[in-house]
Amino acid sequence: MNTVTIFENILSIDNPRIVKLDAVLSAIRDGRYKDKVEAIRNCDNDEDKRIMKSNLPCVLFTGEFNKPITKINSSGKEYISYRDDKSITKHSGLVPIDIDDVDNIDDVINDIKKDEIVYALWKSASGKGLHGLVRIGDGNKHKQHYKALLKRIKGLDSTAQNVARVLYVSYDPNIYINTSSSVFFDIDIEEEYTPTRVILGDGNTDYKKIDIACRMIRSAPDGQKHHVLLKASNLLGGYVATRNVEYDVALNILSHEIRKRHIDDALLADKTIEDGIRHGMSRPISEVEEEFKEAVRQLGAIEEELSFLSSGSKDDDFIYKFRNGLIPMGLPFGYYDLDQHLLLKEGEFYASLAHSHIGKTTVNLWLLFLSAVKYDWNWMVYTGENRTASVKMKMMEFFVGKRITHMDDREHAISLKFVDEHFFMLSTDNLYTYQDILDHSKTMMQYKSLKGLFIDPYNSLKLELTSAKNKYNYDYEAYGDMLNYTKKYNTTLFLSVHTTTASQRDRDGNGNQKMPHASDTEGGAALYNKSDNFITLHRKIKDQNEWMYTEISIDKVRSRETGGKTTSHGAPIKLRMNNGLEFVDEGDFLPFNREQLLTKYKLL
Repeated sequence: MNTVTIFENILSIDNPRIVKLDAVLSAIRDGRYKDKVEAIRNCDNDEDKRIMKSNLPCVLFTGEFNKPITKINSSGKEYISYRDDKSITKHSGLVPIDIDDVDNIDDVINDIKKDEIVYALWKSASGKGLHGLVRIGDGNKHKQHYKALLKRIKGLDSTAQNVARVLYVSYDPNIYINTSSSVFFDIDIEEEYTPTRVILGDGNTDYKKIDIACRMIRSAPDGQKHHVLLKASNLLGGYVATRNVEYDVALNILSHEIRKRHIDDALLADKTIEDGIRHGMSRPISEVEEEFKEAVRQLGAIEEELSFLSSGSKDDDFIYKFRNGLIPMGLPFGYYDLDQHLLLKEGEFYASLAHSHIGKTTVNLWLLFLSAVKYDWNWMVYTGENRTASVKMKMMEFFVGKRITHMDDREHAISLKFVDEHFFMLSTDNLYTYQDILDHSKTMMQYKSLKGLFIDPYNSLKLELTSAKNKYNYDYEAYGDMLNYTKKYNTTLFLSVHTTTASQRDRDGNGNQKMPHASDTEGGAALYNKSDNFITLHRKIKDQNEWMYTEISIDKVRSRETGGKTTSHGAPIKLRMNNGLEFVDEGDFLPFNREQLLTKYKLL
């Protein structure tokens, strides 16, 4: 269930209340705020309207805002706010829509409702605008999703990109809600501004000086942006006078940076920059240098060479959230026993080991499918030993609960649409190295939010061995690159691997292969060492009573603070394949309600 944050009114920045999304949408539909909203709509005085609106509750539909942020007001005094982008502790997976001053509003509503990504849509408190919600693929990429939405939904407020954007409550008995809306996975990555080195006459620009001024603007607290902009302009003005920075370069870059902070008056900002630069040009260089050193100290940007150190701010944020119980736990797959040991976590490296032909691909695909159904995760998938069409058909069968040959046309179309939206299949027409696949996923990330990458199996990938790099060294480097990939891009990676030939020959008295160990991985224990979570899958395919059960042993969980633990030796978790369409636990429990799923997608 999605949760959002509500504040008493637009001026309230503390006492956040976490409520269910459905409760807010029901309140808008059922008229909880009807009297106040209709009074606003019937008022002819703009100032009175503004005052009445300011007394309405306002909602942050983007999630739970529980972390207090210390800020500084225009008088230099500190205060605490929960309505800051950094206050969010759990994203709802929703982006708010805000369109002002709409002509022919009913026609516009009908037009926008046709877009399959729209989850909810209603009239704003003024009655002249529209508010709504879109489900997005990754809350960590909120702004990138919003920038892509600007190209898709006409009239969308371009300044409403921040995570802590609020919407007033409203009243609309005809509110549109589409629980089967598609997830919006598109993103638009803002290009970094990297000016070329400009040389005019005998003047050069020292971009280290520019960089510090830009960092000052980026880190300026709300309420202090004008003051910091003036200070940064003043600083660069000193270097303009000594020909360390060119005037036009300083002017253009500072103007660019302050506009990225969503300021109200761009012309006033430009005048501030010009005034600051001119004043700085008259100051003694010794004074400018001291100010530069102080800015460097405050920003913590002492030397680029120290960039290998971990981010203090990120560490502090994690420690604060962990101490206050705000670190999001791993997401459960839905089986009671499995969820005690294995959870779905963002930006982690999962390795699964199994003998050939025991169904490891199917088990992994099932876990990926559960992540899509339960949490709207999407994946890039490479299955080097299976046709992409076969993988899609298996996912469609998971979705509908029927063999592909038994589906009607509508079931076929909707299940295929779900699979195509959540799983991007890498072509198997070519052989790839592991680095090729990582690179392809990075390319995909420029256009779509990507929560996970599945490579199945590692052994099918092309090798690039050299005289200086044997197979062991190659594998160790590959697993290290995969681990670094998950952390740098906050993208989960599932990797399946085969066991060694020797371990596959090891049988018990009934002719069944024995459950492998991490040391049976091709290449030795390197994968166990590098992975965050190591899973061993096994099935007794020659046992008449056990052949349908997959045994899952969780052999390593690195991040136990976010949930999960290893299974005891000899006590694996068992899942049973049911009619080739789903996995249930030993109590015949299916971890999602298929009837609700099919109803949601209007198949029942």
